[in-house]
Amino acid sequence: MDPYRGTRAMAAVLPLLAIAACGSDTTEPAPADVSGLYQALSETSAATCTPASAFDILEPTLGDLSLRLRLRVVQSGGQVTLTLEHAEGIDGQPVNSGAPQPVIAPIAADGTMQFETHLSDHFTLSQRTFFDETSISTTGRLDSGANPISLKLSSTTIQVYREGDADAPVFATCTQTQTTNGTRTGA
Repeated sequence: MDPYRGTRAMAAVLPLLAIAACGSDTTEPAPADVSGLYQALSETSAATCTPASAFDILEPTLGDLSLRLRLRVVQSGGQVTLTLEHAEGIDGQPVNSGAPQPVIAPIAADGTMQFETHLSDHFTLSQRTFFDETSISTTGRLDSGANPISLKLSSTTIQVYREGDADAPVFATCTQTQTTNGTRTGA
């Protein structure tokens, strides 16, 4: 079993778990209610890193797994709350995502959403300590006109890694894209 499976999977799901909303105008009318349970497939591209040699070192943490997700969406006017209820690999193996906090984001009348997220973390890999500054830009839509209602998200993640401490020179910068597509399957 891949010892980094949970780490890689969480990196793949990160845009859904840590949305810091900004963007959509919440003064316009809210879309038709998009609340419900969604089944989705999240696919993350392989990372590209600069310098390219850093990829071989950082690969276990870069989250290029495809995941099946179960998300709960609750709409209240011009905002939605997204809660990850379950994540598993394509092979059906559950991914331990801990207990992520629900995410609250504005939603426009046409169902579009835009998120910008900035996170930082540190981890040890092969007895080396890395600091990771992550920026995630996400756009998406909950389409209430589709039957069943659909969920589509596209994200670009840029991770800046420093080795040793948070003030060290940049070790590498890695970029990935992610698409998440799903449909509402229940109330």
